[in-house]
Amino acid sequence: GDPHALVLAVEIERARANREGAEAIVQRVLQDNPGHPWARGLEALLLREQGHLQEALDKLAAIDVNAPELSWVLVERARTLLMIDAGRQTEALELLDKAGALDPIQPATLLLRGQIEIVAGKTADAVQSLTRALELDPQSAEIACELGRAQSVNGNMGQAHAAYDRALEIEPTL
Repeated sequence: GDPHALVLAVEIERARANREGAEAIVQRVLQDNPGHPWARGLEALLLREQGHLQEALDKLAAIDVNAPELSWVLVERARTLLMIDAGRQTEALELLDKAGALDPIQPATLLLRGQIEIVAGKTADAVQSLTRALELDPQSAEIACELGRAQSVNGNMGQAHAAYDRALEIEPTL
């Protein structure tokens, strides 16, 4: 089926706090098409939410990512990898490099890259990654907050305050 419709249906069930409903939708698609990459990726994310990190990572690693619309699988693989072992930053960045090569305008890739770069002490790189992510998704309060954190750690307090102010403009309830 249509991958966007699948994602939407799963997100609706997750918003309803109906994990079983989301799992049923994914399983129905996988029954019809066991190799469906979007359904396999969503299955892995549902496993990750349940705390089955290694199983989720294995399922994400088994998906053949060869098209821009599947770059999110590499991003989620990097995210899951870091949840298992925060010290595997180099491997996570390599996955993000692959995701960025497939889809260079994906804000989620740049957001996670920036978060890793902050933790790794590469704050100038983090500012660059997060600035680009915010250019691509100017309505993301999360990206604006992370940019503020990177600017703060980098010692740019004026720019940090500006980024935090932007986050509050986007989402006043932060």
